Amino acid sequence: MAAAAAALADCEVVQLNAGEAIEDTVRARLYIVLSGMLEVETDGHAGTSDGHITRILHGESVGEQSVLDDAANLDAVRAVEDTRLLVIESKLAWQLIDHSNAVARNLLRLLSFRIRAANALLRRRQKLGEFYRQLSLNDTLTGLYNRTWLADMLPKLVARARNRAVRWPCSWLTSTISRSSTIPTAT
Repeated sequence: MAAAAAALADCEVVQLNAGEAIEDTVRARLYIVLSGMLEVETDGHAGTSDGHITRILHGESVGEQSVLDDAANLDAVRAVEDTRLLVIESKLAWQLIDHSNAVARNLLRLLSFRIRAANALLRRRQKLGEFYRQLSLNDTLTGLYNRTWLADMLPKLVARARNRAVRWPCSWLTSTISRSSTIPTAT
């Protein structure tokens, strides 16, 4: 660990003011928060952000994935408050991983935690998407299936009716219920 501390002594320390972003997101670098707090908006630079923001606190890091896969960091990283960061270049990060089992283990734990958190977020979004999909299949007023359901199910029902082994009858009835429609009456 003494060798790691000596290697880190030469690393640059950057000061970010509240609201200021890490501008150099093209190079693979590891940033460790020495004081303050950051927020990370996933895929913020790519313009595909979904609004999910993660807070990075004192002692935590950002940029480890970009160091591992040597790719540009696509996350918008911004200081929530005045923040000091230790900047570790990719080459040094790899030297630390190669020479210190403790650094490698801590990095694996961090990545495992982030993968689990991302998986949980994906599961929540998937359930929410399925919930809204189910809502889109029924008319909210009547509870009857609507045109979206018909567009999804009609090809399946026709294919089942055409199946020579089963021979299901298939018929189609549509109706419109609307207050704006006038019903002709006999006078």
